[in-house]
Amino acid sequence: MQSKATLGECAYRAAGLRVSKNAAVKIAQTFRSGTNDIDALDYLEMYLHDENQQHHDLHELNAVYVVENFRPAVTNKNWRIDGAVAGSLPQDYRGLRPAATTTERITESERRKSLHVVEPTEPELIDVAPGLWLWQVQYREWPHGEGWDGKVVSTCVESGGEIALIDPLAPGNEASVLWDRLSARPPTFIVVLKPDHVRDVDFFARRYNIRAFGPKVFHRDDVPETELEYIYPGLTLPGGFVTLYDGRNLNETPLWLPEQRTIVFADALTAPQGELLVWSTPWPQERVRSVLRDLLKLPFERVIVSHGQPVHTRKAFERALELPPWDSHD
Repeated sequence: MQSKATLGECAYRAAGLRVSKNAAVKIAQTFRSGTNDIDALDYLEMYLHDENQQHHDLHELNAVYVVENFRPAVTNKNWRIDGAVAGSLPQDYRGLRPAATTTERITESERRKSLHVVEPTEPELIDVAPGLWLWQVQYREWPHGEGWDGKVVSTCVESGGEIALIDPLAPGNEASVLWDRLSARPPTFIVVLKPDHVRDVDFFARRYNIRAFGPKVFHRDDVPETELEYIYPGLTLPGGFVTLYDGRNLNETPLWLPEQRTIVFADALTAPQGELLVWSTPWPQERVRSVLRDLLKLPFERVIVSHGQPVHTRKAFERALELPPWDSHD
């Protein structure tokens, strides 16, 4: 693009003979709102190469594309556009990365409207076995209707000279007892058991300058900045911890802690009402239960789950395999 060329001239050149000059300029000018000339022309070119666009009349373009479809068409690709274009307020998308698109800001704003918000609370610390303890802390924000109260479990385990944090969620700075305990024996690595258990892996990885293990796929709006070393069933991690398979095809890798004779689950099992149950899935229940039943070959004495009552006996695990599954929508 020549520096002396106007936006309209460049837009018309980009459009060629496919649409009228007025239409090309109109689209480019609309794209320019909240962005810059280069982006405007990029979006015009994307529009012109869209097989679904059949409108060549200026008024049709204005009505169908510029007016009705302006936000989704533009914000899909535009990382510079201001959130105010979509009517969002800064407080509606606090915490998003600075380069968040308007689409992300709209989504975050809508998500926050459905959240239940609570004041920070002191985490509950539970010693489970020698070298194994956990803390239970409540999310400050969580969606209504999830079937659980927003409290989640983070596990700390020591073995073979290594100290692992499993699915850690950080409490506030007021949780001095927890932070003092971690400072006394700092963790050496982190394990994320499931794509939607990213939680505060970035915070802990930075705070203690440690490596992290976990899945290789994540939810689009919850991708960690930390590069996680990929884990899958059958791996032996530092400290002798072994990754397992839960049968649900949801990229969860429960962790077997041989020294503590404990299996730590993400969401394969849950206990929101205190009783341990298998978490329902779209897959045939017997197939899932068959895989979980195979875990009885391991000499575990207890299991830890993320939601609800955290620690359960082997007998409770066996009983859960015979009970109806838990469904968060029931």
